[in-house]
Amino acid sequence: MKVLFGILVFALALLIGCATPEQKAQKLFDQGKYQEVLDKYGTLPIAAEAKAKIAEGLFNEGKYEEVIANYGDTQWAAQAKNKIADKLLSEGKLDEVIAKYPDSPAAKQAKENKAKTEYEALLKEKDKKKKEAGMLEIMNKYPGTQTAEMIKAEMEKKNQPKAPAKQAAPKAAKPAGKKMEKK
Repeated sequence: MKVLFGILVFALALLIGCATPEQKAQKLFDQGKYQEVLDKYGTLPIAAEAKAKIAEGLFNEGKYEEVIANYGDTQWAAQAKNKIADKLLSEGKLDEVIAKYPDSPAAKQAKENKAKTEYEALLKEKDKKKKEAGMLEIMNKYPGTQTAEMIKAEMEKKNQPKAPAKQAAPKAAKPAGKKMEKK
């Protein structure tokens, strides 16, 4: 009986010590030891999940630059870029938003703000040629913005040929016939 118990303990010890790398990585992951998963098991599929968890933690701490620099291939990097772009937009740094984060929603808003500001300035322009050139420039610099689309619609409306004015129908001629004689 003691021998059987000894064999069971020995077999159990072997089984515990013989965990696969995947199992060891999963255990570390479950314990929240994400960096250790990356360090020891970086080639396993679970390493990508560990990387995302680290990025998420840094994102939640507001460490957006670190997320972008070290975890740029995670969904959290895109969200970090959007957070930074939003902050720059709120500070009025429109050119910086457009230059550094061109694909962000904040860049789209920055372009719209710039187009609208330039358009409003053009409305004060008296010279029609300068005004039209400025409108074309806005359309080219900020394509896809609401302001550019509005300008395009205005220009198309102005350039449409005018419909000819309706002409009055000719008066019906009096039927030929006898003149009425006075009696």
